[in-house]
Amino acid sequence: MDSLVRDCDEVIGIIFDSKFDHKHPLEVFDTAILTLYSSLIDKYKTVNILQDQRVTTEVNLIERSFIEQYVYLLFILDKHTKERGRAYLINQRYESYRQTKRLLDNLSDEKQVRELKASIDGIIKADRTDRQTFADGLSYFSGKFENLFKPALLRNEQKRRKGLSVPPDKKIKRIWYNVAADGTNNFRDLCRKLGLDDLYFGFYGPLSMNVHGVDSPANLVFDNITDPGRNVAEVVLQAGHDEQGTVSLLRAFLIEITLKVCHHYAISRNKIPNQMYLKQKIRILSHQN
Repeated sequence: MDSLVRDCDEVIGIIFDSKFDHKHPLEVFDTAILTLYSSLIDKYKTVNILQDQRVTTEVNLIERSFIEQYVYLLFILDKHTKERGRAYLINQRYESYRQTKRLLDNLSDEKQVRELKASIDGIIKADRTDRQTFADGLSYFSGKFENLFKPALLRNEQKRRKGLSVPPDKKIKRIWYNVAADGTNNFRDLCRKLGLDDLYFGFYGPLSMNVHGVDSPANLVFDNITDPGRNVAEVVLQAGHDEQGTVSLLRAFLIEITLKVCHHYAISRNKIPNQMYLKQKIRILSHQN
């Protein structure tokens, strides 16, 4: 196992041991931070395993998701952490219900729809909340999600009364990182807001080709011509970009976000694995050189 993965796992243990107990329970925003961080560790681990096994043609899919979660966690930790972390979790639940409703609405087999709804209702009842059915849950989280935007909508209404120009409420993009209604309408806008244009255009953008399935021909090469006279060769699938260099980037991002998570939870330096700071120092020096 990569030593960085062990260090990150140790950091999670330190956070839970030193910050949470019956007097200081895990809050909603903590769940957002720690689940995102754990997912980043798992994705980094997976990319390393695939790299070691030389199974790299589809690693881009994981790398793209890694970058999204890395940026989300940076955004949450940047400021207004409690509000942003809560918005992320509410959005996750709301989207889960919304996508499930879309599935149920588009199924043509009515018997299958009834069986699925009954199964979902059983799961919801087992949660021991006031919500007893899928419809209850959808209504609850739809309301919670829309309420995220109420403070911004109220501010906009006050601006309209003063004669200021603001966009109509219906045109405000309902996405969790735009609850301030400040025009952060997509992931590109979010990266720009955080000063990460280079990351978006230089790394994240090219990975989109793999996600949408349009880069497959670029991974096809011909190797080891066995009969030059007949132009017979082996067909080989290979990664479309420098995987080892990409892993190094993910490693740097994971170290950076780990230290930010530690700073947020006020973990003293003497509790953080020494190698974490050494690796960060090496990364900074390599950039300077």
